[in-house]
Amino acid sequence: MGVRFVSFQALEEQPNQHTAAAKKQLEQYFSAKRHRFELTFDLEPGPAFRRRAQSMLDRIPYGERWTYSQLAGALGKPSAARAVGSACASNPVPVLLPCHRVVPASGGIGNYAGGVAWKQALLDLEAGNLIEHWRL
Repeated sequence: MGVRFVSFQALEEQPNQHTAAAKKQLEQYFSAKRHRFELTFDLEPGPAFRRRAQSMLDRIPYGERWTYSQLAGALGKPSAARAVGSACASNPVPVLLPCHRVVPASGGIGNYAGGVAWKQALLDLEAGNLIEHWRL
C-alpha cells in the first residue's frame, strides 16, 4: 500500500476556529487518538433520505463496519441499500462522516470516493493495523 504518512501544510491564511478545530481533530484521528469528530457543518442540499443517511454515518462506532442494508434498516428503509450507497458516494466530508465504515453485505469493502486503497487504509487504521504509518 502506498500510504506512508499524513501531514498538513501551512496555509497562507490564518485558520479560523472551525478550520483549526477540524485540523486538530483530523490529526488526532490519524494518530488513533480520536474516534469521533465534534465538528458542526451543513450537509449539501439534496434529497431528504440522502441527508438522513449521511447524518447517520457518524453513529457507526469507530472500528465497526455496517453493511449498506444495516444502515438502510437503521433509517427505517430496509430495502434502500442502493440509496444508502448513493448517499455514501456523495458524502461531502469523507472521514468526518465515516462512510468508509459502510461495506457491502456480499463481502469485500466496496467502493470509496478516495479510492479503495484509502478505504482499506482507514479501516485498517481503525482496527489498529496502521498506526505507525499514520502517526503525525
